[in-house]
Amino acid sequence: MYISDPRYTGQWHFNLLGDIEAIWENYSGAGVSVAVYDDGMDQGHVDLAANYDASRHYNGRLYDNGLHDTSEDGHGTSVGGLIAAALNGVGGVGVAWGAQLTSVDYLGTVQSAAWSVQLDVLEHASTFDIVNQSYGVTPDYDIDSDAGDRGSWAYDEAQAFLYAATNGRDGLGTILIKAAGNEANSYLADYGILGNAQGEAHNTLHTVITVGAFEEDGSVAYYSNYGHNLLISAPAASNTTDRTGSAGYESGAYTEDFGGTSAATPVTAGVIALMLEANPDLGYRDVQTILALSAAQTGSAYGTGADGHELDRWMALGGETWNGGAMTFHQNYGFGAVDAFAAVRMAEVWGLYKGGVASTQNTLISMSYSDYPNAVIRDNAHADATITVNAGLVIEHVYVTVDIQHTFAADLVVDLITPDGEVINLADREGGDAGIASDWTFGVASLRGMSSDGAWTVRVTDTSSGDTGRLYDVGLEFLGAYEHADDIWTVTEDFRALQSVETARGRFSDTNGGRDTLNAVALQEDVILSLGDADIDGVLNVGGAVWARLTDGAIENAATGDGDDRLTGSAGNNTLMAGRGSNVVTGGGGQDSLFGLGDANVLVAEGRGLYGLEASDQVFRLFDTVFGRAPGETGHQGYTAQLANGQVTLEELAATFITAPEFEARYGASTSNEAFVTLLFQNVFDRDPAPRGLAVWTAELDNGTSRAELVARFSETAEHITRTEAAQEAFDATDPTELAGVVFRLYRAVLDRVPAQGGFLNWHNALDRGMEQVEVVALFMESDEFQARFGGSSNEDFVRLLFNNVLGRQPAQSGLEAWTARLDAGDSRAELVADFMNTPEFVQRTAASLDIFMQGFGEDDTLLAMSETAVLSGGLFADTFQFVAPGTGHSLAASLVTSSQVVTDLEAWDRVRLDGFGYDAAQEALDHFRQDGDDVIFADHGMTITFLNTDLAMIDAEMISLTTLAA
Repeated sequence: MYISDPRYTGQWHFNLLGDIEAIWENYSGAGVSVAVYDDGMDQGHVDLAANYDASRHYNGRLYDNGLHDTSEDGHGTSVGGLIAAALNGVGGVGVAWGAQLTSVDYLGTVQSAAWSVQLDVLEHASTFDIVNQSYGVTPDYDIDSDAGDRGSWAYDEAQAFLYAATNGRDGLGTILIKAAGNEANSYLADYGILGNAQGEAHNTLHTVITVGAFEEDGSVAYYSNYGHNLLISAPAASNTTDRTGSAGYESGAYTEDFGGTSAATPVTAGVIALMLEANPDLGYRDVQTILALSAAQTGSAYGTGADGHELDRWMALGGETWNGGAMTFHQNYGFGAVDAFAAVRMAEVWGLYKGGVASTQNTLISMSYSDYPNAVIRDNAHADATITVNAGLVIEHVYVTVDIQHTFAADLVVDLITPDGEVINLADREGGDAGIASDWTFGVASLRGMSSDGAWTVRVTDTSSGDTGRLYDVGLEFLGAYEHADDIWTVTEDFRALQSVETARGRFSDTNGGRDTLNAVALQEDVILSLGDADIDGVLNVGGAVWARLTDGAIENAATGDGDDRLTGSAGNNTLMAGRGSNVVTGGGGQDSLFGLGDANVLVAEGRGLYGLEASDQVFRLFDTVFGRAPGETGHQGYTAQLANGQVTLEELAATFITAPEFEARYGASTSNEAFVTLLFQNVFDRDPAPRGLAVWTAELDNGTSRAELVARFSETAEHITRTEAAQEAFDATDPTELAGVVFRLYRAVLDRVPAQGGFLNWHNALDRGMEQVEVVALFMESDEFQARFGGSSNEDFVRLLFNNVLGRQPAQSGLEAWTARLDAGDSRAELVADFMNTPEFVQRTAASLDIFMQGFGEDDTLLAMSETAVLSGGLFADTFQFVAPGTGHSLAASLVTSSQVVTDLEAWDRVRLDGFGYDAAQEALDHFRQDGDDVIFADHGMTITFLNTDLAMIDAEMISLTTLAA
């Protein structure tokens, strides 16, 4: 994507957000409202005016116009530019350059108002999608700023935040983002303030995303506050908007000297705006989870020690399903660096993983526990409080309340020790020479994904001599969701680096049952994924290398990213989604849901079904050209899929084929160009070339044309197409879908009844494995059922019985004579029945009952491609082919202008679902279907669908379902 805004090249923070330009191809934050609670904003700024929304100004117990109060103010303008400076060819751009901005002068006008007004302004946050808070107070554990103390100002503010998280976005929750603060490594250390973000109450809240800052090289900014309450970190962007004119930081309208966690926070806010445009149904807890899962490693490498201004090393803490193991966390970075690409891609498909159910405040589970040790804290010793938990929660946040009395706070270290022995430091020798005689509530975000169950210990250690104290009581509040077996196995670009340290991450072993999902949408390289099956490991191959093995096919679902991907399901029920790119998705057995995005997709629900396509014919002819034979089923389907969606060209396939030993055996290892052309004519056309033709083709090879190109061109000559046409049609007849009618009619013709489902499947599988129809008919005719109806009759009587019992009528004399003559001439009765049951009259006579029978198996696969081109093959049973009108309300189809799709096997028992086409009734949709030779074509709203080898009369209103999408 080309960005013409001149300052964009100097906005270095965009280089650290993943492939954000790929995200901007589809999303800009449009329709997402972001409030900047700050010191006002220059609303007429050339880069802000287009996105400014004054209609959301606070107008409650006072009116706030959102403007700066003094000429020195400018902070809010710089913050706003990082979020949503417009893409307008002027200045720079914001992370979400299409989002709506509104200023709340919280640090100016509001602070001079009554306390009740300030709280009302905080509750006003519920009217926005996102609220950015690039401000804070000194993290000094002030007793009035403990959010756990009822009656403190921090508690009241925390309740206002809770109101916004509960009621904002129609109950999904306003996303609250706050700067961790800039006190680390400062002069405040002389006063015992070391930069622990736990010392400021708002940073500890589960409703707030606390953001740290890092520099252009990815290392922690020296000033950035730290702690186990950070969720994420972001670049401390410096190049942004400033107040127009002489006010603000600099003369002009821009600055290159902004920074701090005040800058990292709006960068994160912009990423979240992109996420919400991609998926407006995310709950605020979903947003937090996605940010944590998608975060990228930054600073020191995992498995090494601290570097630069880092406080400690990376830790592996919660969960077992993130990059093959536990999630990693760092006190300086939270779960890592915000990654716009990975976060938005996960947001897009999050509903697929979560069954469309948002994680909100109303669904959050809270379990509280307490202990009252009243233990002495002795010099150079520790006092513990241990609490055993059996809540069955997956942790999202933990509040730890510790009530301590001690005469010298700087002696103390406060830790939370997890059931598996990990030490979570909450405070480390802070507070200077002051004493402490109160409680404090810490917030812990780093345990996300860990089980709540087990013995938890709060340990207070006195690290020096001379002062003692007492640990009175401890409280633990666990927030999260109940444990379940439906796991999400996330893979990000950091997998290989993590797995190089912990090799066990290379095996995904899910043993708790449930329906599990491989979340690989953050990957941009080509993915080849097979889910495996019972006793057969699946394989995740990325960029040509095996990354991981999936034990015993225990993961049922998968979604991949922007590469050209190939996904293969298991024998069970799978949901498979391939992201942007040219993809092949194969379901296998079971009831599958297959989805494809991007440029081109081939979706095959049951392993085979790609017949009748131009690509299918080309692969058949290429096999005949190169090897002199028909392709095997697996090779034919695989090569057809790759050719149909553009993953390979015919010439590239030919280049692969001619390296095979089978080709060498047929054409020789080192033949001359002239000899090679001669062999092509002999093998492909069964004749020698004419002298002129030999000379022309040989000259092409002599002049640089590759042998692969020549093979591909010979394969597609009119002469070769004509020669192979009959064999091609016979090969296409092996399509498993075509066999459904054969088996059904066999039962009706021979036994005069509908098959049992088990018998139908057994005989269908026999034919699919290669048994000839006549062989199956002969076996049926040996049955007592058949002998009771037809046994002991003469040839003429046998024909009469066939007409009576199968077609329900007497034969015409000419027909009777013709069919009887065949038997008299030596044709077997099995051959006669096989031909008889495939007559157009019997096919038409049994069509309705076949439809009813197949629907009796129930709904099977669903196929949906939101891409420029697609080929869909449903397979044997009652499938749903789903189509979304390009440019309509579905976020994944909004960027499409046109879409051309092909359905290879529409049957009477299938369904066609049309989403967002604006039809009120099925008949309106049917008006857009037309017969085109052997095919049926639907065309409307930029969508063209070709149903191969389909009769328009088969498609009726009952087959069509309609869904309305928001514009």
